Amino acid sequence: MFWSSPSRAIDIIIILLLFSSAISLVVYSKTKKKILSAFVFSLLSFLSLYLSIDSRIFTIYHLEWIVVFTRNYWPWLNVALLILLIISLIKNKNAKAKEGGNIN
Repeated sequence: MFWSSPSRAIDIIIILLLFSSAISLVVYSKTKKKILSAFVFSLLSFLSLYLSIDSRIFTIYHLEWIVVFTRNYWPWLNVALLILLIISLIKNKNAKAKEGGNIN
């Protein structure tokens, strides 16, 4: 990834995953929306692993399944979360519009 040392690359991946968790927690604390928080965490975690997908660390530590999951399945998981997020936002918007229309 960034350095040739596999242990350094794992340290960087862990730091990026912790950073993703922190941002997700901040988003949740500000918005109180679980789906948005999960989407932010999933997207940032995906990006942090996708940056290191060509690294040797996955073959050294016998973690090739992470590469397969990141390339083949995780993008679809993010798309599904995005669809759920959009549906949730539309439902909330329609509920607020109906609620606002009843108040005179």
